[in-house]
Amino acid sequence: MFTLNPETCETLAYAEGKVPILDIRARDDPGRQFLVEMQRFVRAGFAKRLLYYWSGAHAEQLLKGERYEMLHPTYVICFVNETLFPDDVYHHCFRVYDDAHGTLLCKDLEMHVLELSKFAVPVEAVQSPLERWCYFFKQGASLDLATLPATLDVPVLRKALEVLMKIGQDEIERHRAAERLKGERDAADLLATAKFVGRQEGFDEGFAKGIAKGIAKAIAKGFEKGKWMGRIQLLQQLLQQPEMSSEELIRLPEQNLVQLEESLKRQLGGKKDVNGTPPVDKT
Repeated sequence: MFTLNPETCETLAYAEGKVPILDIRARDDPGRQFLVEMQRFVRAGFAKRLLYYWSGAHAEQLLKGERYEMLHPTYVICFVNETLFPDDVYHHCFRVYDDAHGTLLCKDLEMHVLELSKFAVPVEAVQSPLERWCYFFKQGASLDLATLPATLDVPVLRKALEVLMKIGQDEIERHRAAERLKGERDAADLLATAKFVGRQEGFDEGFAKGIAKGIAKAIAKGFEKGKWMGRIQLLQQLLQQPEMSSEELIRLPEQNLVQLEESLKRQLGGKKDVNGTPPVDKT
């Protein structure tokens, strides 16, 4: 098993920018390459894709005229949120060797696949750095720096949790900003519509006041519904559940939104009791 020190490795590239996938290409002091990938959903041709990425990155090391001895090992490390293999082992390491005699051909290729869906080590039993990271990737949203379990209380994990909490707070702010903008646009549209209708049909002053009051009520109601939607989507992210789209949520009655939010809060509260205190949306 290898050890990658994040303080001495050089991050070379971040991949595609797609939401479900994060790719990191790094190199440590001895020159070994690490291709780290995280996937919530496994694509078709998963194994062939990993081999293709490995071969490309491994070959890129060698400049024209250099000897093959200059090649450094290239390791693929892939965390997946699905079950791939029909066993209870969450960490599989694949190498190139003679299956019949157990003879390793070359140490330069290693592919580590970690199925987080199978990782079930309780926090008090976590020991190795690999177990710490697996626990963090699976339960990080429910951890809190102030009550971090002793088995996870190491500098590199504390730093990672600080980054995760900052990302979570940024996401909350983005939801708030989006809902404010939506409310402002809806209000402007309603007011413009009211003015147009008023001009076209010559509403009297009393009827116009009634419309203005109705518009204000509708705007307030829209703001409240937008807050529910933002909180529900954030709770689903923290619980690592499929996030409902705004189009789906906007069609739900207010009573259903309230019930859904309360249900998600209870689920998050249950996880907090086991793993710590999750970040709280104080909207």
